[in-house]
Amino acid sequence: MSTSTMKTYFEEPRFSAPPITRWCMRVIPFLSYLVLSGIALLFLFESSSSHLRYAGFLLALFLLDALFYRNEAMERIDEFELSKREKVNIALYTSPKVLYVVEKNMEHALFLKKDFYLLLCLDMVRERYIVEALRRLELEEDSVVIHLQTLLEDEATDTREDVSGKLDQLMNGAFTEARRYHKPYIDESDLFVSLLLQGPPSLTNFFIALGVHPSDVSLALLVRRRKKGFLRIAGIRTILLGTARRYIVPQRRVMNRAWTARPTPLLDSFSTDITYLAGKELMGFLIGHKEEYARMVQILKRPMRNNVLLVGEPGVGKEALVQYLAYQIAKDNTAKELFDKRIVEVSVHGLLAGTEASGGVQKRVMTILNEIRSAGNVVLSIPDIHHIVKTSGENVTAIDVLLSSFREEGIQVVATTYLDDYKRYLEHHSAFRDVFEVVRVEEVTENEAVEILVHTSVVLEAQFKLVISYKAIRQAVYLAHRYLKNTLLPSSAEELLREAAVLARDRKATSVVEGDVVELVESKIHIPLQKAHGSEVEQLLGLEQEMKRSIVGQEEAVKAVAKSMRSYRSGLTRKDGPIATFLFVGPTGVGKTEVAKAFARSIFQGEQAIIRFDMAEFQEKNALSRLMGSLEQDTQGLLTSVVRDKPFSLILLDEFEKANPDVLNLFLSIFDEGKCTDAWGRATDFSNTIIIATSNAHSKFIYESIEKKVRVEDMNEELKHKLLDYFRPELLNRFSGVIIFTPLSKEHLRAIAELHIKKLISEVRSSHGIELQCTAAAFSFIVELGFDPLFGARPLRNVLEETIKPLIAEYLLRAGENHKQYVTIDVRDKQLYLDVANS
Repeated sequence: MSTSTMKTYFEEPRFSAPPITRWCMRVIPFLSYLVLSGIALLFLFESSSSHLRYAGFLLALFLLDALFYRNEAMERIDEFELSKREKVNIALYTSPKVLYVVEKNMEHALFLKKDFYLLLCLDMVRERYIVEALRRLELEEDSVVIHLQTLLEDEATDTREDVSGKLDQLMNGAFTEARRYHKPYIDESDLFVSLLLQGPPSLTNFFIALGVHPSDVSLALLVRRRKKGFLRIAGIRTILLGTARRYIVPQRRVMNRAWTARPTPLLDSFSTDITYLAGKELMGFLIGHKEEYARMVQILKRPMRNNVLLVGEPGVGKEALVQYLAYQIAKDNTAKELFDKRIVEVSVHGLLAGTEASGGVQKRVMTILNEIRSAGNVVLSIPDIHHIVKTSGENVTAIDVLLSSFREEGIQVVATTYLDDYKRYLEHHSAFRDVFEVVRVEEVTENEAVEILVHTSVVLEAQFKLVISYKAIRQAVYLAHRYLKNTLLPSSAEELLREAAVLARDRKATSVVEGDVVELVESKIHIPLQKAHGSEVEQLLGLEQEMKRSIVGQEEAVKAVAKSMRSYRSGLTRKDGPIATFLFVGPTGVGKTEVAKAFARSIFQGEQAIIRFDMAEFQEKNALSRLMGSLEQDTQGLLTSVVRDKPFSLILLDEFEKANPDVLNLFLSIFDEGKCTDAWGRATDFSNTIIIATSNAHSKFIYESIEKKVRVEDMNEELKHKLLDYFRPELLNRFSGVIIFTPLSKEHLRAIAELHIKKLISEVRSSHGIELQCTAAAFSFIVELGFDPLFGARPLRNVLEETIKPLIAEYLLRAGENHKQYVTIDVRDKQLYLDVANS
């Protein structure tokens, strides 16, 4: 019978008994054990009869056994046994301490006429193990107690029927929690987590308001459970510390239990028996990857084509899967087809070393393969199998011999390789496709990574002599997954947590908290991650005014990008796309690129955060492979590689309408999903980017509409329809906003000229100590020279770059160290010149 159809209930006779009866049921067993202890001591030390001493010894053993198991339930949770039952009484799987706590608070709730759940919670938060969990969650015990007392006064009182119903729900939730972590019985931590899940909304909301979910409490309590015996488990300790390979294990010729295997001396000299190591609990720890493991075992059980190639990025857990399989085999917890097998990991470098002579590799490989055939119980593990392929030349090499042998029934292989190397060397190798079944090993989920780091944190605490809060663990996983994309989970989060522990130890701190991890990531990626406060709040609220210092006009664009950043810093942006995507449409020189630069200066602390592409360069058929990488040309993607290196950035796509249609389709998926996969099979995340595409499409329509005094709001819809000449409707709909940039008026140009001249004055002052001035006549002449409605502000920039700056440069070269302190730009006969004498 499936456990999903199993009915559970909670029935403990003493809970329904009168108070005096319950008191007797607690006292009588205690007195009985006390009396039996006295009898045992009397028989052992005071009796002259050997029979009585033997009886005393047996009685003492009975009492010691009862003492040892005093906190365990009457029955242990066994999923196989449970699956055969139609009804299960949860009370049988509940520890005596949990029963006592529940019974005590049930009596108090009825006597005091208080809410049973809140009274129980108030009692439990004073327990030492709950206090430790709260501290790991960065919560203060006193403040939690005070708030619970307040809630207790506000909640309605419970009747006996209410308590009975709540008790049944509570114990069912605790039973589910215990089974989730494969515990033998329900303990106090299961009860507390169930209490938070089943309790009144006011209780759950209180913890959520503090940033704590019941699942967080569960994992924080898991740290304590693991800490009690965790460091005594050599396998987990060495795996998490990365020291498993330091163990020097004598080479063994392991036989199967039927003694039908044969020794493998040459194989042993180039390999490690990881089944033996797993049996000694030196490896075999695995969280997550359930689907990949099940798929791997399913393939290995086949009679033919039963070789597995595990493909994944570094640190994703390929080796852990093989080691976990070895652990399951060592514990006789695997399919009959794999029972009593040896998983032997061969050293590729050792196998290929010292065989320069012709035929040396082939001879060694053939000998090893013959030993494997003879042994009959070996599963060969080949890490980084691409190294063998890379050594292949025109002659027959190790890979040719191996692949031909792997087709045989008596030889079975589990190999690993990285995604890049698989794409480069193996994917197009026809022999590999015939021999191996590929299993892609994906990155673990954030929840799985948190659970892994909960275990790792126990080791790190012992190593660095400090406490790591659960919030620090959760934040390390979240930030590593979102911002540190060069390494996958859990490795990226573990490295981050380890670095935070080193920094905490160096500054003599006693703990690593959430803020420490956030500050560390901020220093790595140079962006604010903590909630906006103080000066940043003022900056975000005044972002438009800040940008207008360098942007003239184009208020709609300024408002749009400012709103997007305020939403992002408030945590209100959608999770499955970039922060925002804008299409800036308008004539050349009206400030489309300048708005992006001003935004980068205000938010990203500089224009270096801009990733800029001139899409006119991506019109050819190979444009997509240039952006996404190419296997044939062995090149990385221009777009994907730079975004992986700078995950928080502003992507500027100039002249977007000129891009190849395949490139436009690529951005359609990026805008929609916030990610894409390059030619090498690696995912690139765009969820922390702002994408601004610029276009000059239908600039004539915009210019003519402005001349006819048509409002921007009125031309917006018509322009969108016209843009369908260049873009698919689904692409236009993916943009957060299509912003129209209007042509610049002469008043706009005067303001822009003033900004440019102020900037030039500042540059000359700081570089040469010259106070540069500009007469009103010269300023008006500059504006006239630079005014061209068709080209916007670009002619003005040319006037400054090609006329004024050369004048200043020529003067500085002629005057040398004798230059005047004051120099004036003036105009005469429609010609700009520097007036030095009258300055």
